Amino acid sequence: MPVFFLAWLVGGLLEPGDLGSSDVEHRLRVAHSLWTSDPQVAPDDPDWTMPLGRDGLRRVHWGIGQSLVMLPADLVASAALSFLALPETVEAKVRPALVGYLTFPLISAVGVVFAALVLRRLGFSERQSAVGGITLLFCTSLFPYTQIHQENTSLLLLDLIGFYGVLSWLKSRTGCYLAMTGAALGLSILMRLTSVFDLAAITVFFVLIFFVVPGTMISKLHDFVAAFGKYVVPFVTIAFAVDRIYQFDRFGTWTDTYWDRVAHQVLAVHPEFPQNWPWIYPFWDGVYLILISPERSISLFDPLLLVTVWISLRYWQNLSWPVRSFAIAAALLLGADVAIHARFYTPVGAAAWGSRFTTTPVILLSMLAAPLLLEVWILFSRLEKVLSIIVIALATVVQLLSVPFWCQLEEAQMLDTGSGFVIGMRLINLLAIILNKFQDWHLASPNVAPRHLELNFAPFLIDKYIPLNLAHELQLVWSMAVVLALAAAVLLARLYFQFERWQHQASAASSRVDADAAPRLGGARFKAGRGRKNQE
Repeated sequence: MPVFFLAWLVGGLLEPGDLGSSDVEHRLRVAHSLWTSDPQVAPDDPDWTMPLGRDGLRRVHWGIGQSLVMLPADLVASAALSFLALPETVEAKVRPALVGYLTFPLISAVGVVFAALVLRRLGFSERQSAVGGITLLFCTSLFPYTQIHQENTSLLLLDLIGFYGVLSWLKSRTGCYLAMTGAALGLSILMRLTSVFDLAAITVFFVLIFFVVPGTMISKLHDFVAAFGKYVVPFVTIAFAVDRIYQFDRFGTWTDTYWDRVAHQVLAVHPEFPQNWPWIYPFWDGVYLILISPERSISLFDPLLLVTVWISLRYWQNLSWPVRSFAIAAALLLGADVAIHARFYTPVGAAAWGSRFTTTPVILLSMLAAPLLLEVWILFSRLEKVLSIIVIALATVVQLLSVPFWCQLEEAQMLDTGSGFVIGMRLINLLAIILNKFQDWHLASPNVAPRHLELNFAPFLIDKYIPLNLAHELQLVWSMAVVLALAAAVLLARLYFQFERWQHQASAASSRVDADAAPRLGGARFKAGRGRKNQE
């Protein structure tokens, strides 16, 4: 519970007071159109890529999933504002802000909780799992995407629910857990059709875990197919049916996708574009951009990934089978996401923080870093310990750098300068603004708008709409809450780490009493306590 409330508080503090992205604004319009007469695309909307529907009106081309997630908050916000009789222009700004506050901090907080639950089900201790949840929030890309509000936090949460449902069903054989997995994967597919790869990854995880339980291969295969077919397949089938019905309702087609509709629209306006648009990016250039480029490398935006990779490579034989299976499934999902998006006209997801299309598997792998590090800490050399601390510090700094300004700041500068080292540019921009050197350092490119240079938090963005003294008071309260949240996070992590260290010391003392009772490498809990003893 402390981790949940900490994550919820942090999510609220990160709120910019808007939806942070035009994509999300369009999806909110879809949610609003589901219960009102408002069109999906406003008549004066400048986004010409929105394709024409079968009724001749422009339609939002993305899936309906995130609109359904925002629908309850839109209903609540609209009902609350109906009593205030605000001017239409003011209501147009207040309603999205309320939807943001009601929806996305809660999604991130629940995601952190499910991450801790998944880690616990994988066999980590309660304290290790809690530390994993805290580092997931502050040291991975979940932190900036809690503020940006694109689909990433929702997709991560749904995958975590899927993994948790599988692990819980394997432990209790209670059908509602697998039904939870099926429902989560179905909603994920409604958000983004490429979530079929998430379905495949969780299925692989299910297979890897399920087929190590005792029993004959025939009986295990029968039980697996029966359980998967009864509790998961129906939800996934319903999701595909809803997606196809929604596609036909908008565009009058059953067999193509929303990107086919966008391509038709774009090629009609720009016939000089390649006919295979949007799949026009050179494949290996896209792989390079996502994996190792200084512009959008996944290891630059999520350095904890390096810790997970190092520990997995060095101690693979000593990891429990559930942890191995989870790492394999997440790695396969990462490979699939890289492969499918490498040829997309913007492999990293256009104007975004990091490589937007690969954040889910990267965060899933990164969340193993802290629990595994706590397990092997006593085994690490001094150099490994120092390097691990440096990487964790860098991961924290990268995430903290990601939120002071809108992610479009560096995108605007890259259009003029061509520089691609986004994280380095963010650090320079932050120093330049603090030192009042933005103009002197020639960072004010023509594409940089005033919005890009404002602190991207609600108390600093609403000062133009409310009295200045009230804005200053809100900013002071916000600053005090930030200090409180950071102090609480450090205190919780320190307490959990100390408890874990004491337990390691007690385990080491016990192993000295009876050296044969536990393996030398990592102690009994590292090698056997997370599932290996049960397997044997």
